[in-house]
Amino acid sequence: MSDTNQLADEMQKTSQACQLLGLPEVKTWCSTGCTVLDLAISNNFPGGIPIGRIVQVYGGASTAKSVLATTILGYALRSDKHAFYADVEHTLDPAFAAYYGLDCTNENFNYGYSWWTGKDKKTAQDQPATLEEFFDEYLGGILKLRTRKPKVVVVDSITALPAAFETGTDMTKQGFGAYRAKQISLGLRKYISLLAEKDVTLFVVDQTRDDVGGGSYSSEVTTGGRGFEFYSSVRLHLTHGRRVVNSNEKDIGVWVNFKVDKNKVAPPFRKGKFKIIFDYGMDDIVSNLSYLALVKSGVDPSYKLTTSVVLGVCKTCGALCLPGAEKCSCGGPVESVDKQIQHWLTHIEKESREKDLQQIIAATWAEEYKTPDRKPREW
Repeated sequence: MSDTNQLADEMQKTSQACQLLGLPEVKTWCSTGCTVLDLAISNNFPGGIPIGRIVQVYGGASTAKSVLATTILGYALRSDKHAFYADVEHTLDPAFAAYYGLDCTNENFNYGYSWWTGKDKKTAQDQPATLEEFFDEYLGGILKLRTRKPKVVVVDSITALPAAFETGTDMTKQGFGAYRAKQISLGLRKYISLLAEKDVTLFVVDQTRDDVGGGSYSSEVTTGGRGFEFYSSVRLHLTHGRRVVNSNEKDIGVWVNFKVDKNKVAPPFRKGKFKIIFDYGMDDIVSNLSYLALVKSGVDPSYKLTTSVVLGVCKTCGALCLPGAEKCSCGGPVESVDKQIQHWLTHIEKESREKDLQQIIAATWAEEYKTPDRKPREW
């Protein structure tokens, strides 16, 4: 056989082998606790953050980054996933985290090195002390665990981890920023393929700093270099919204604005907001009702419980339906009812109609972001 024929035969075999390979896809999702945020990230319902990818959330101080992280871990436990929390800042309060859905007594929840099986090495309360320890020892150990369950690993925050070289150097010496950035990029390159293979999501909480002299494009920059900008599949930017006050004009919560700055699993640049009550958690019902009011009127009404919202109510089974719908899924007639958000909040909680409302939000979201019909492209 000539060299040309042999090369052609090898190319044919390679082509046939490639036809059997499937493109990488997101196998499952983990909810964030906010329906609008789930749709903004995954563009489907039920959705949330993708399993097997890197997700970065960043923002200023007290913008609910840790709240979002603990809420995601709580939903991971309820969906039969393993949850790992690298509390680098040592700020987790179990009682406070319980408000946001994180059950610290669950056998699938691991705080620090509580999953560690080696003796005389680490205890359950130990946390990664350096970047190298986090990637090679902590994350590397999780990837070696023999379990088929998907895993969600939260590191709060990556900014608080020094490089090993920094810990043994005098603080009077400066200039380790570039070295830390290189170590983070190295760790991401080393484990990014294993994360997808083992169905492990790395949820990274990052901080921002003022970008002095950085130009007019952005006044903030994330710490630790730009590695996460390129290796993450989803990047969430959180900013402060308006405060939530009670009848006594006391602060009881806050609205948080979010923007999906980068998204490789769905269309990017989706925006929205969600409400947090400090001793309750994420208020998904009010967030959803406010979203409906915003879509209907075009005016931001999210800070008022007296805002009017129109929903369809089935006269037969009482299910919530899209406004204007004629029949419910049960076949009963639907009546459009115009009530304030505070009325719907009480009704939905009393009748346990959260799922109905989420279905309405998903349908409204799909209608709002629908793509005009186009003739299929010819390739």
